Amino acid sequence: MSESTTYGNWTRPQIKGIAGVSMAATALLALGAVAMIIAAMTQGFLGAVVVFFATGALMLPLLAKSPATGMTLYEKFFVRAAKARMAHTGSAVLLQGPCGMTRDGQARLPGLLAASELIEATDAYGTPFGIVHVPSTDHYSVVIEGASTGMDLVDADKIDRQVAIWGQWLAMLGQEQTDIAGAQVSIETAPDPGVRLRHMIEARRATHGPSAAFADQVMGEIKAAYPAGQAQMTTRISVTFRSRTAPGGPKRPTEEMIRRIGNALPSMLVMLRESGAGQQPTPMTGQDLVDAVRVAYDPSVATDVEEARAAGGTGLTWQQAGPTFADDRRPDVYRHDRAWSMSWEMLQAPRSIVHSDVLARLLAPHPEIPRKRVTLVYRPLTMETSARVVEGEVQNALFVLNNNKQATSRDSLRLRHAQQTANEEATGAGMIRFGVIITATVLDPTDLSKIIETIRQLSAASRLKLRPATWTQAATFAAGLPLGLVLPEHTAIPAEWKDAL
Repeated sequence: MSESTTYGNWTRPQIKGIAGVSMAATALLALGAVAMIIAAMTQGFLGAVVVFFATGALMLPLLAKSPATGMTLYEKFFVRAAKARMAHTGSAVLLQGPCGMTRDGQARLPGLLAASELIEATDAYGTPFGIVHVPSTDHYSVVIEGASTGMDLVDADKIDRQVAIWGQWLAMLGQEQTDIAGAQVSIETAPDPGVRLRHMIEARRATHGPSAAFADQVMGEIKAAYPAGQAQMTTRISVTFRSRTAPGGPKRPTEEMIRRIGNALPSMLVMLRESGAGQQPTPMTGQDLVDAVRVAYDPSVATDVEEARAAGGTGLTWQQAGPTFADDRRPDVYRHDRAWSMSWEMLQAPRSIVHSDVLARLLAPHPEIPRKRVTLVYRPLTMETSARVVEGEVQNALFVLNNNKQATSRDSLRLRHAQQTANEEATGAGMIRFGVIITATVLDPTDLSKIIETIRQLSAASRLKLRPATWTQAATFAAGLPLGLVLPEHTAIPAEWKDAL
């Protein structure tokens, strides 16, 4: 019997300085030392003492990281200052629609997606699909709906092959498609309204024959009882393209981006079929995206949307897909229309080796969380960037090990992992940054307390360390939607700078 395949060696990019502190703290310490020397030469001993204590006061917030959130005091201060400004200006509360504060009476998506546009297009084979364009970053995202069959009754060899192909697909995004900014996989579980089952039974009901009455009775009982308590699982994969092929390069016009995505889409679908995303992964049309987003912001209309789609379509537009009311004033809860949501972010990947089913419990439907969305966020790196990142990680690990008199076994393990990653990258393996966003939505706010404990248990079973998206609930909710938002490119601080904090 062969041993089961294990996975691991995930490393968070970090730039460490002297004595294991961050590079930002090291740079501040160096500047403080220079300032102390200058102060001692010009102001004497008292001036040097003042600079010493001032440097210490500036360094303490950098060194004081919250173990629950991983944020420094500086990060917490700026986040809270931004939220206080939103509360003061009233921008934390959204009221739109016919009776809202918007002049045209529309209900656009809030926050980072407010200026987004929906484009209808067709691929190289004439298949229609929708593109979400975010003008602030000039990103174009296409969404693919899959139908994963799960891992039940699937041989381990086939699962290993699917995982390998999925890894190849992700590596291809960075190595061959150099204009791709990111990818997402969103697995959502929600109560099944049973609309599709009812319409399927009605369409196939026989009215003639000796057993027609009995069959009609049996299928009628199934139609009435089956949807109760059943969960519906949807899998959506988004791929986000940049309009610039190189930093600082010219932007490609929308028409060229449509052709680019339409030509790349068929080859992507071929690999996805072999990776476990279903036998027929299909690009979502513009109307599919509108309806999915409408239900995400107001789950109470899920049955109405399903009924309308079965009857010919909802007729909603992108400008009508958002909530008419949203409240982002609370640090841990986001209210949108008739629902309340809580979101979590991955703080740390599994530190030990895991098997391919490590996320099974987290992704599966749960009776305590009627509507749950788990989104895996990927940012593929080009071959040049991958080489620079892995070599930088080796140098950082060496620096920490050689300059720390009390180096720990974890520092030595970090160096071994960095060297192993560098060897794998040199032989053709792809590098990719990834994260996880979990959003739980309820229609009754009294259910929120149960959700917190349930998510804590599920994350522990999945070896993930999560943190609540404190004061950033609205942005995290939007990033968890499979619409291709790449959060690091919407922040004021570049991701490379955050690695040094």
